[in-house]
Amino acid sequence: RSFSFLPPFFPLTLSRWLSLPGVPGPLMLALRGAAALGAIGGILIAPISLLHPDLGASFLIKGFAAMTLGGFGSLYGAVLGALILGLSEQYAGAYIDSALIDITAYLVIVLVLFLRPHGLFGRKAIVKV
Repeated sequence: RSFSFLPPFFPLTLSRWLSLPGVPGPLMLALRGAAALGAIGGILIAPISLLHPDLGASFLIKGFAAMTLGGFGSLYGAVLGALILGLSEQYAGAYIDSALIDITAYLVIVLVLFLRPHGLFGRKAIVKV
């Protein structure tokens, strides 16, 4: 028996977790696809980012800015928001000042929340009390 920090029941638990008997096939396929895309994204982002305590903070802020710009709850809006955010970062860095590349995401969040709080493709939430 090899030395391991894992408990002896771990392989059984892992196989049960990977199969998830109560989950329908298409949902399981979507979960596995999301995990694969997350892993691929991590592999692609690792060479351009250094190891430090707030490793994913800049990517998180840019993702939140893209989602805010596109509208909460809209997949197409988030994709279009990410495209617009990326282009605005590059144009601001090229034509104004390269220091604006990091600040552009914050500016986009503030401008969108002031001008159009529900984003480009988001819907206004109407709450009846």
